[in-house]
Amino acid sequence: MRFRPPQSTGALAVLAILVLLVTGLGVALAVRGGDDPESVENVAFLDDGTTELVIQDVEQLVKQVFSIDPKRVRTTRRAAEAALVDEAINEYDRLYKPFLAQARKGGLSLTTTPRAIGVVELTGDDGRLLVLAEQTATSPDGRSTTGEARFELDVVQQGGTWKVSGIELL
Repeated sequence: MRFRPPQSTGALAVLAILVLLVTGLGVALAVRGGDDPESVENVAFLDDGTTELVIQDVEQLVKQVFSIDPKRVRTTRRAAEAALVDEAINEYDRLYKPFLAQARKGGLSLTTTPRAIGVVELTGDDGRLLVLAEQTATSPDGRSTTGEARFELDVVQQGGTWKVSGIELL
């Protein structure tokens, strides 16, 4: 698993909380799963190879789908159509349609850079990930605003590719 240390004290605190939450949730899921003999095993903490692959795929997906370049709005939209399924399509439209429109009309750009990704659950072809990212919005006149974005992504593997099936802002 690749890890880049956070750039600020606030990000470090959020990352520490994220790690504690992911660990606690993993333990709770493992204990709960042990009570049900038919439950599917959560391999997020057991299968390093698969977990790392999901993280790499989702990191690329987040950069492509949640970043908007005013010169490449159509490309971003196509990437979203390829990477999103089920309810994630509606959630993405609700969250990003205004940004896509602003990018088309006024040249707004939005850059999303994942800083930490944790796999909370990975069972079969389904998973749940927590993403801590940095987002920078830049207006056409060059003014920029940077902030943290935290979201949970539900993912599903389809045809060997991990796709987002749910998006929840945290």
